[in-house]
Amino acid sequence: MLIEHCVLCSERVIQKSDHKFDLESIEGNKAAKRFLNQLENLANVFGIKTQNRDYRLEFSKAYRILYSDGSLCYLTEIIDSAQEGFPFLWVNGEK
Repeated sequence: MLIEHCVLCSERVIQKSDHKFDLESIEGNKAAKRFLNQLENLANVFGIKTQNRDYRLEFSKAYRILYSDGSLCYLTEIIDSAQEGFPFLWVNGEK
């Protein structure tokens, strides 16, 4: 049932004509967040092993607040930055 719900949520994610996900509109952002939450739930239910997330301890307080301890914590903000196509992201003034 969880897989089915994840698929249904994925179908509601809005893709714009430029093939990027709509994360700016309220509707688009909500749909993307629902889908990402379902992916995280799916990973937890199936016990999917994840990489160590200790590198997050080095984030500034402003970024650490975004992440729950030990969780995958998929964020639309990261997808938004990634879909811009830059070969790197800047965080806290560092590449």
